Amino acid sequence: MRRIARGEKPWKAHRTHAYQRAALALGSHAAVVVRITILNVALVALALIAIRYPETAWVPLAAGAGLTITLLWYFERIAAAKAA
Repeated sequence: MRRIARGEKPWKAHRTHAYQRAALALGSHAAVVVRITILNVALVALALIAIRYPETAWVPLAAGAGLTITLLWYFERIAAAKAA
């Protein structure tokens, strides 16, 4: 929707996704995949904790949301730094 709002054609190739910008900034897709894999392992661990302790499931949920937001922020930050 953001690309359409800017008048770009949505069917044309682009490199505006955070993942693509991070891969360009880090120098490889592998570097991004490693970071995403680490996040996924952490999210699985948090899910298992939430299952084991359902009465406090909001804690790992909040931690998972925080980790995910932090990684996305990191990708945007390094992409912006590389573009500058």
